[in-house]
Amino acid sequence: MLVSMKQRRNCAQLLILLIIPATLLAQKPTGNHRLEIITDPVEASYRKQNMRISRESGVPLALYRVDYPLKGTAASPEAQSRQYLRANAALLQLSPDLAGLQHVATVETPGGYHVRFRQQVQGYPVYQSTLVVSLDRRNRVVFVMNGFKPAARLSHTAPSLSRAEAAQIARRYLDVVSIPYFEQAETVIYCRRGVSRLTHRIAIGFVGQYGGNWEILVDAASGEVFRAEDKTCYHGGPQAPQENRSDGSAWVFDPDPLTRAGVFYGGDYADQDDADTGALTGQLITAVLPEITHDGGLYHLEGPYAKIFDWDIPLKGEFSQDSSNWFFTRSPDAFEAANLYYHIDKSMRYIHDVLGFAIMPIQYAGGVKADPHGWNGADQSAYLPFTGWLSFGEGGVDDAEDPDVILHELAHGLHDWLTNGDFSQVEGLSEGCGDYWAASNNRSSGFWSPSDPQYHWVFQWDGHNPFWSGRRTDYAVPYPGGLVGNIHTDGQIWSSTLMQIYQDIGRTATDANLLECLAMTNSITSQEDAAQAFLQADINLHGGVHLSAIEYRFSQRGYNISLPAPVITHQPLKDVKDLFGPYPVTATVTAAAPLTAVKLIYGHGGVFSDTLEMVPGGDEYSAAIPGIGTPAIYQYYIYAEDAGSLASTLPDGAPVQFFSFTTGPDQTPPQIVHTPISIANWYNLPVLLNADVRDNYAVERVWAEYQINGIAQPFFELSHQQGDLYSGYFPFDSSVVQIGDLISYRILARDNAAAANQSAHPVQGYHTFPVMNIFRTTRLVNIPIPDGDPAGVEDVINVAGTQGMAIVDVDFVFRANHSWVGDLSVKLAAPDGQQITLLDRPGVPATQFGCPGNGPEITLDDEAAQSIETIVFDDDDLVSGIFRPAPDELSAFDSRDPEGIWLLTVADNEFQDSGSILEWGLSSPWKRLPHSMITSRHFRQTHAYFPITRIPLIRRPLSVISCQLSVM
Repeated sequence: MLVSMKQRRNCAQLLILLIIPATLLAQKPTGNHRLEIITDPVEASYRKQNMRISRESGVPLALYRVDYPLKGTAASPEAQSRQYLRANAALLQLSPDLAGLQHVATVETPGGYHVRFRQQVQGYPVYQSTLVVSLDRRNRVVFVMNGFKPAARLSHTAPSLSRAEAAQIARRYLDVVSIPYFEQAETVIYCRRGVSRLTHRIAIGFVGQYGGNWEILVDAASGEVFRAEDKTCYHGGPQAPQENRSDGSAWVFDPDPLTRAGVFYGGDYADQDDADTGALTGQLITAVLPEITHDGGLYHLEGPYAKIFDWDIPLKGEFSQDSSNWFFTRSPDAFEAANLYYHIDKSMRYIHDVLGFAIMPIQYAGGVKADPHGWNGADQSAYLPFTGWLSFGEGGVDDAEDPDVILHELAHGLHDWLTNGDFSQVEGLSEGCGDYWAASNNRSSGFWSPSDPQYHWVFQWDGHNPFWSGRRTDYAVPYPGGLVGNIHTDGQIWSSTLMQIYQDIGRTATDANLLECLAMTNSITSQEDAAQAFLQADINLHGGVHLSAIEYRFSQRGYNISLPAPVITHQPLKDVKDLFGPYPVTATVTAAAPLTAVKLIYGHGGVFSDTLEMVPGGDEYSAAIPGIGTPAIYQYYIYAEDAGSLASTLPDGAPVQFFSFTTGPDQTPPQIVHTPISIANWYNLPVLLNADVRDNYAVERVWAEYQINGIAQPFFELSHQQGDLYSGYFPFDSSVVQIGDLISYRILARDNAAAANQSAHPVQGYHTFPVMNIFRTTRLVNIPIPDGDPAGVEDVINVAGTQGMAIVDVDFVFRANHSWVGDLSVKLAAPDGQQITLLDRPGVPATQFGCPGNGPEITLDDEAAQSIETIVFDDDDLVSGIFRPAPDELSAFDSRDPEGIWLLTVADNEFQDSGSILEWGLSSPWKRLPHSMITSRHFRQTHAYFPITRIPLIRRPLSVISCQLSVM
């Protein structure tokens, strides 16, 4: 099991992992674990309102309860999704024209459409970059999962080795000696923590010592295998009707023999090496095998939803025969084939005919392909995602005899097919879905009561016996504190919560919500994301009638979710001269559950005296406040409540907060909202002046008065732009004002009332700002910081065009993605060689390892309130803000010449955590020096040499920089 670097510093977390019993789970073969290389943990994120946001990139990874209305209902789901993405490109960090987003699939479910895109950069797909936009049946975007990686880019686009060579490397790594039954190569861009690398993704399915479905990532330049994962999901629309199909019959276990008999494993109810006993034979039932194929004089276990398919060792055939009746007891191998066919067919028909989901394998046409005798006879079963096949082992109890095992593996397939091959095992999500799907079917049989321990068991016949301990759905640990990093254990948190919901709202509603929610997900979906999607699924499918029960169970478990109260939008009424009214009020109200009340509460003179029921017209509700015939101040607010007793008001906090408007003559001056200009850059003149100006009736005119160094200048007008925005340029440029000049100004506005009400900003006096030369330069980079190397890594910025200037007050901008800020030290050297230390392992020696936060994303400023040395951030917090440097101060650079090479050195002083420099630079107002001060201190030497060492080969190597300086 992989443990994060931060966990190694936390003994308490390690103790949790050490107490998990090794026999709790059926897992991957041990050798497969040994070959796996999974160094990239789940992307760190944090919650903000209805979003989960990446700490690494700042991109929203998930958006819940979006409720975004789309225009053009006749447009395709893809076109509607692109409409939403263009409108929200800045939020999702997409390009405005959506360049690089490739549509890969649209999955339709009873609740709507799930449109899936994949990111393309420089002609290559980006690894794990799926973006899913989910639309409901009302043409609204309701849920978004976003794998887009804005930092993905390449400096070299041509691979050094071919896909065939990469495939050979992958085979050698896995020691594949036989011909793979599946092999696929794809060139992708792998991007993590801001670092991109061109990669060959090799997918291999093979039978052997380390057999399974392997994904190997091979660096396309170096040939390094840097990631390897066995993607196998381990045990722990149909074709058109054909004339050659007819119903058959079989003896099967439905449910398993122990459930039907109501007994524990043992005695006559033991496997006994697949032997028949009277007790086990007595639990067989006769079942219909619908629409099996009759061809060439033989009946085949192949139909529109299922197909027995012999591909895995041992090769025992597909058990076709000249009779349509598979009447076999459990000891013949044909029994497992018929039992497997029956349960896959039964579950798929339930999904299609009862739940209404048209889910079929995406890897091939026709029914689900399954091998009843595989894994070389081992006690193991799996879903193979590259091929879409199922394989069931024979060790212990034959897995194809237990419906729980069959349906668990089928659920992995359903998850895979609903997501177009992009399903998630984050926090064991897919394992939990598999356990739930099996438990849901077993509990629906009604054989166990809540007082029976088996009521909560999964793998009733195959597990909970001497072979292995099975799993449970009464796993009583919280989320996320109970996560231990093992997908089979962690999946029980999800399945146990779903089974609680099952008890509250029933099987079909829970089953349907699960399938609907999975269609909204992608490969980075966490359990909490899925819980949010499950809520949305109930809204889409059932109008939200189960939301209270669902929210209670998820919240009780610890998932951070909340029910969506009604959403009210309204444009407040403005003042009017009309004394008699009526005054119409309209609002748009949407809710997850059906609305039971929408009311307008109003009054005047400071009292809410009346209530009106607002009349619906779709999502728009309306009512009208009657006038009283005399000048008055009216106040009002809107109240909405849904069938789940969730209520909201607009404005929030009503009746303490409310809307108001005045009737009668206008005596209210315009309101001016303006952020004063603090400084103007002489090189960027003229200066734009903006202000928001609003009036209870209408604004007639907005203008500005100003002075230069105390001398009054002609006023200038601010023109209306849009909404309340007015703007205009100061009518001067660099030919009129000089560096150091002081500008004073105020903004005035007048309305069109008879009284010509007028206001000013500021009310008295003037705003002032100086004209200076503002300099800011930052450099976007992607430079790995060597782990545990005090020598660190260097980078440079060449400042040019500032001859004759001197530093007044420089600030330092620094952004990195390091996973433990307390490891870092940062030094900066000016062009004249003056070097200072800006950051030296924050939090050390006060604590042994220093600040454990991520990042940092900071500005260092001598005038900041808090020192970078005293910052307090917890694990996984993003270290961001403005701080004083420590131990040195940036004032050491004051009055120096900024022209030339600035040298940055960043070092990681502790092994384990790592990261990269993303951006750094300088921000400062320079002041012009009088000619008499331009001395040898600045320009006497005509050449300056700065040795720069330890620059990585991924950047252009420099050993010496020569800078020619000339005297002004």
